[in-house]
Amino acid sequence: MKIFKNAIVLLFLGLPFFMQAQDANTETNLHKNEIGVDIVGLTKLLLDFNNTNSNTYDAQYQVTYKRHFTNSRFRFGIGGRSLVRNRDIVGLESEKLRNSNYDFRYRLGIEKSSKISKHWEVYYGADLRHDILTRRNDSYNNNGIINILKVKTNTVGIAPLVGFSYVINNRISLQTEASFAIFGRITKEENEYRVVKGNPFKPDDFSSSFNDFGTNFYAPNFLVLAIRL
Repeated sequence: MKIFKNAIVLLFLGLPFFMQAQDANTETNLHKNEIGVDIVGLTKLLLDFNNTNSNTYDAQYQVTYKRHFTNSRFRFGIGGRSLVRNRDIVGLESEKLRNSNYDFRYRLGIEKSSKISKHWEVYYGADLRHDILTRRNDSYNNNGIINILKVKTNTVGIAPLVGFSYVINNRISLQTEASFAIFGRITKEENEYRVVKGNPFKPDDFSSSFNDFGTNFYAPNFLVLAIRL
C-alpha cells in the first residue's frame, strides 16, 4: 500500500513540471480545458437515490476534467454515492437502526489519443485511483442488544485504460472507456454492542483489520458528455 501512496504523491509533485513543459510547446491555450459529466451515472443516481442496493450501478466518476496538451492529456475524475436508511424497532420506538453507505473516489492520470475517422477517436492511458468506502449496518435480534457494524475500506490502485470518443464538433464529444485495475486494499471493521432493553449478557466490543490485493475489470457502462472550454 505504501508503494501506491508514494506513487500518487510523486505524480502530484511532478504534474506542475509536466504541464509547464507541455504548455511550452503549445501555441494557444484556447479550448484546452475539458469538463465532462457522466450522464448515465447522474441519471441513475437521481432515479435510484434512495435505493440501499449499492450494486445496482457502479457510479465511478460523475465529473471529469481533462487538460489538453500537444501530444497528451492530463485527466482527473471524481465521484461517489451516499445512501442512508433509518429503521424503527418494533416495541422500541425511541431507538432507530441505521444503515448507511458512503463511497468517495477519485482518479488522476495521463492519456493519449488517435483519430480513426472524422468523428471517432480512440484514446488510451493509465490512472492512479483511490477509493474510500464507509459502511454502517445496525441489527437487532429481539435480545435487547443492538449490534453496530462499521466497516471502512481504503483502496489504492493503478488502472490501464482504453476508450472511444465520438466528436460531435470541436467543442463537444461523447466518451466511454474500459479499464483494468490492479489494487491494494485495507479494510477495518468495528463491532459495537449497545443494550437497549432489559439486562442481557453484553458481548465485548471488538475490531479487526486486514489487507488484500486484487484486480477488477470495469466495463464501459457509462457515457460522458464532455465540453471543451
